[in-house]
Order: sequence, then C-alpha cells, then structure tokens
Amino acid sequence: MPDPDVTPESYILTSFPPVTLDGDTNNVIVEVIFPMPLITTSSTSRILAHLLDEAIAGGQLSLLSQHLLAKGVSWISITSDFTSNQGASWYSLVLNLNSELDIEPAQNAVSELVMSLQLNLLSDQDLQRAKLRVMVNRISGLDDLEQMSKRLGEDFLQGGNVHLSEGILQVVHQTTAQHIQNFARSTFTSGTARVGVYKPSDSINGPHSNGPRLLMMHDNECSLILNHRSLHLDLDTCEQPNNMYSLSNPKREVDSAITLIQQTDSTGYASPEEALVYIPPLPSLLNHVPVDVDTGDSITLPNGLRVLLLPDPSSNLIQVSGRVMAGSIFDPPGKAGLASVTAQMLMKGSLNHSYADFVYSLENDASNLYLKAGTETTTISGQSLVQNVRLLLLILREWLMFPRFDANDLQFVKEGLSELASPDRKTAEARGHQLLQRTVFAAGHPMYSVMSTASVMSIEHSDVLNFYQTRYGPATTKLVISGGFDIVLMKQIIDSLFSSWSSPVNTPPTTPNPVTVLNGTFYKEKVPGTAHVITQLGRVGLSRCSPKYWTAMIANQILGGDTLSSRLGSHVRDNQGLTYGVVSGYEAGYTGGLFLIRMQTVPEKAAAGLAAVKEVLNDFARGVTGLEVETAKRNLISQHTLSLRSSQGVGLFLLGKEICSSSTPPAQQAQQVVRDILAVSVDDVNEHIRFHMQPE
Repeated sequence: MPDPDVTPESYILTSFPPVTLDGDTNNVIVEVIFPMPLITTSSTSRILAHLLDEAIAGGQLSLLSQHLLAKGVSWISITSDFTSNQGASWYSLVLNLNSELDIEPAQNAVSELVMSLQLNLLSDQDLQRAKLRVMVNRISGLDDLEQMSKRLGEDFLQGGNVHLSEGILQVVHQTTAQHIQNFARSTFTSGTARVGVYKPSDSINGPHSNGPRLLMMHDNECSLILNHRSLHLDLDTCEQPNNMYSLSNPKREVDSAITLIQQTDSTGYASPEEALVYIPPLPSLLNHVPVDVDTGDSITLPNGLRVLLLPDPSSNLIQVSGRVMAGSIFDPPGKAGLASVTAQMLMKGSLNHSYADFVYSLENDASNLYLKAGTETTTISGQSLVQNVRLLLLILREWLMFPRFDANDLQFVKEGLSELASPDRKTAEARGHQLLQRTVFAAGHPMYSVMSTASVMSIEHSDVLNFYQTRYGPATTKLVISGGFDIVLMKQIIDSLFSSWSSPVNTPPTTPNPVTVLNGTFYKEKVPGTAHVITQLGRVGLSRCSPKYWTAMIANQILGGDTLSSRLGSHVRDNQGLTYGVVSGYEAGYTGGLFLIRMQTVPEKAAAGLAAVKEVLNDFARGVTGLEVETAKRNLISQHTLSLRSSQGVGLFLLGKEICSSSTPPAQQAQQVVRDILAVSVDDVNEHIRFHMQPE
C-alpha cells in the first residue's frame, strides 16, 4: 500500500539552491547527492542499497533512463555510486547531458523517479534484473587471484568472515519489491538532496545540438532507449585540432629550461637495488607461469573460424572475447570512421531480430555484448552467466552473419559518431595524441587518417555494406571463450551456430605504407576545460609481432614504464617535482604504432618539464646498466605471470598470439615469453635505445 505521507504534492527533490559552477568546458553535468541513514558494512541495508542502485541506474533499461526519456532529456552517460563510510552514507547520481536545456527536466525526472519508488512497487522484471546485476557483479572476476583476494579481504573487513559474499547472495535472492520500497521510503527524504550543476560559462554547447536525439521504439509494448550509450568510439580517433601554430623558437625555451634544471640539486635516479627488493629473482620466475594455460582446447571450423576454449569449472560466468580484422586502418580514403560506423550498425538489429530483442535479452539476463572498432581490429567483448551463454553466442551470430543495415539506423549512428568526433568533445590528451599521430605518420599511411565530422557524414549505405563484405568473415575472426563450460558441449554449440557462416573474405594484416617523420615539429594548442598542460612526444614504434618486441619493452620499462624505478619518473617527477606524472610506452599493434612519452604539468612548469625529459633521453642514449636490465626483466616477467592468473587473461594473451600467427601450443607460448625476455642482453637494449628511442 502507498505511504499516505508520500504524495506527488508533498515530495520535493531539494529545498536547497543548486551549487552551480560555470567553467571553460564543453560538458553539462548534473550531480544529485542523497544523504542516507548511516549504513554499516555488514547490514542488510547495504545490500538493499546496491539493489536499489541497480534498479535506478543499472544498464540501458534502468528506471532513470525511462524517466529521462519521458521528459525528452538527451544525455551522454549516467553514473551512480553508493558510498558508506564510518560517519556518513550517501547515494549520488551523475548525469552527463547534451545541453543546458536538459538541466531542469533532468532534475524533474530524478524527482519523479524517487517519488515513484516510494509510491509503487518495483515490477517483477525490474526487480529480477536488479538482482541479477548485483549477483553478477559480486561473482565477476573471482577466477582472477588478485580479484579473489580483494573480495575475500572486503568480506572479512565488512562481515568478519571470508564467506560474507555467500550470505549476501542469499539475501539478494530473498529480497522482495516491498523491501526495496520500504528502503526507498526511509532513504529518500523529501527536500534533503543536494544538487550540483557544472556547465559552460559561454554556452559553448548552445541549445540542443543536431547530434543523436533520443529515439523511442516500441516493441511488445515496451519502450527502448537509443542514445549515446549505445555508441562506442575509439578515443584516439578524432578530427584534427584547430588553431595549431609552431612556436617561434621552441629550442630557446627548452635550452633555458635545461639550464634552470642543471642548477638545481638532483639525487639521480631511483636505485635499481631498491626495486629488486620487491621483485622475485629471475631463476624462479620461469617456473611461475601457470600450468593451467594448456588445459584449454580449440576448434577450427571448415569455414576458417578459429575459437580457443578455456574452461574453468569453478566459474559461474563465461567471457567471450574476439578480434575481427576490421579496424580503422582499413577505412578507405576520405571515409575515416567507416570501421566504427559498421561496428555500430552490426549491433542495431539483424534480419531476424530487432535491436529491442537484443537489448531486452541481454539486459534481462545481466549479460553484455559489444563490438568496438579500434585501430587495427574490431573487438568483440561479452559476458553472461553459464546458463545464458548459448543466447549470448546466438546474438553474436546474428550480428556477424545476418546484419540488417537499416538506413534509419545508419543516419542515427552517423550523427552520434560525427558529434563525438568533433574536437570540442575531446580531451586535451586525446587531441594531442591525434596530432602526434598525424605528425609521425605520412599522409596515405593507414594511421594518418583520423575520424572527423565530415568524413563520418560522407559515409553512404553502400560504404557500410562493402566494408562488411570485404572485412567481416570467419577467416578474419578469432574468438576466445573462457569460463564455466564443458568443452564438448561448447564445441557443439559453436559448430551449430557458426559453421554455416560463409564469406570470401580472407584478409591478411595490412603492411603500412612508408613512414615520414617530421623532425623537430612542435605544436601548442589551447583546449577549453583544461587547466593543465599535456605534453606528448612520440616517434614510430614497432609491431607487437616483432622479434625485437621484448627488447623494446625492457628498454621502455627502464625509461618510463615503471613508477617505482623508471628514469623519467625518478628524475622529472620525484627529484625535480615538475610533473604530476610522466610515463612512456609503446602502442604496439600487429602493424606497428607509436612510441610516446606523456607528461602532465601546470602551465608554468611545462617548458622545464619538457627540458627535463630531453635531458633524461640524452642520458638514456649513453646506455643502461646490467642491473637496470635485470630489474626490468624481473618486473616484466612478473607482470606476464600475473596476467595469466585468470582464464580471461590467458584468453587475451592467446588471442594476441593468434593475431601474430603463432602455431605454438598455449603452454609453450606462455613459457616462450619468459625465455624471450631472459634472452635479451644489455647490448641488445642499448642498441635499441640508440636507434629507436631518441627524439631525433
């Protein structure tokens, strides 16, 4: 029965004026914080809070999504968080909106949702969906030793025993809609919420943009939300920044900064001996590669589809990972973004099922499945409970084998991606990375082209169809399935679902065109909403499949790949105090990529920070020591070993090896990585540094 004290007229979201911040930003953000009664770590109320959170904001079919849709609000993302400390508890909702015009209706939507939760019981479907999401979140990652140890530690701290999760799952199972309603009534007190608004100072976004608006579809009398959350974009691809200019004399600024640094005291780099204390010695590491790497199996269908199978009887979940050789390097000239558009279109419905069918099936089972186009491949990522894996693979089959490519969907996808491709939507780091990429690689190189509003909007229906027909096929697709399944049964499922997939596509990895490096090129650009300076230095990297890959990784580990003992971290950050963080790394795909150094500073220290990086690089060219190489080896081998502590980690490792066309048995591949690392000499590292890691 409804609470007689709760009526539409009596409930208000807040009785306090909103805290409004105008800034140099392109985002419109509304955050609502609800004070809650103090909730102890082991109480049933904590479980109810997580269930209520999943009902409010969990997934595409969340209650908040439905209320925002009813108000005509256009939003980019919704995040939520329940927090409970020793002295206070609260619940927060953060809405990233498209326009200032959405602020008031968004607050009204939240207010009406809270009132509805107090007046009405959750539907059986909404309650079951929330329960499944809580249970899946609770058991997710337990096949990973690190995640399992964290969960056991949390259980002990919260409940005094390591079996708390079992009790939590039992409480979740027994929770009713009445329990949720009672908890909502005691939690959401009228007028007590606080609202914060962050918006552009000069109305940068203006009124509602011409990007993707909310579109309501009706399927079996249910409303389906289509918005930005169904779009997935590689953050490293965007339109070239505007207003670039070359400094009149950047060398003078750098040289003066070098002089300043040389006059300061320096204690040198962090001692490798200190780092070695925390890393296992080399002789023992070779034997630490998990022996269960070779417990899996594989199946290769007559059509060329290869699937690696990694069973884990202890897991209640199944992970599906995959790669299709259909990344942005295959975008035709002038059509940058075609790979992303095609991947999005594949998820928008098939010849046999609607987009609504897919969304409701995945959401109601607490499953997820995505396609996301990257630079070289399109990634497949999915998860389900064991009992739902056939449905998960059936949806993947529909996407890959029977795409619909509806013209209305194409326009919607293009509008969404074109808006997100706008420079105004990108962070300073993303825009700098894009500029660096276009500086290092020559025009005509696959990695030179970046997605822009114009290139996306130029894509036609025939372009999408042709890209699919020439890039998607069983021979260009590799899958890894890990988790709690029987190998024999899984092979039968794969054969029944995918053996009829036929395609003439058999595309080997593309060999990039020659590279042109513009020596000494220096750009600066002001990015709205950025208070700090992001400095990125880069040059041509190497392929993940290169025989020199581990030599490069060891050299990078010493330079800037490790916080504890890297030269950049010790000299630029710890000793000089010039940066919040400085790292180096290889973006090594199977066709190559960038080697880059990334640093964040306050504006007044940017020049000195860049000079300090150059000083480290000059010293680095003189060579590294045997102790540094040994420390890096031990660190990399430990990282490799830990990455194989879960079936999903093993699957991703083997998937990378598959892309490099390795035919070595899985267990031997894992051991070979260790042998390859151990085989690298100090001379190998120093030679690589001299020829491949200098700014010139």
